[in-house]
Amino acid sequence: MRKNRDASTLERLGRLFWYTVEFGLIFENGAPKIYGSGIISSHSECSNLLGGGCEVQEFNLEKILDTPVTVDRIHHLLFAIGSFDQLYEAMREAEERVLSHS
Repeated sequence: MRKNRDASTLERLGRLFWYTVEFGLIFENGAPKIYGSGIISSHSECSNLLGGGCEVQEFNLEKILDTPVTVDRIHHLLFAIGSFDQLYEAMREAEERVLSHS
């Protein structure tokens, strides 16, 4: 049972990493700006985002943890933080969740 819970926790934390470090966006003057290393290094992903082919939702930790990652297709949904402080706080919250379930 613990092994399944650990795998689920790792998968959810991986989603947080994916939608922030790899494909992270930040709102600046109401518009999403790219900061994630995966999206910034992909012309196709950048073009898709800037061309309106990708829905951008406000950062929501619970929604991100529940949104599966697809690595072999262009994204149609990404999340944007309002500030890096918001991201740091979300990381602390995720850490607390993991520690309280271990």
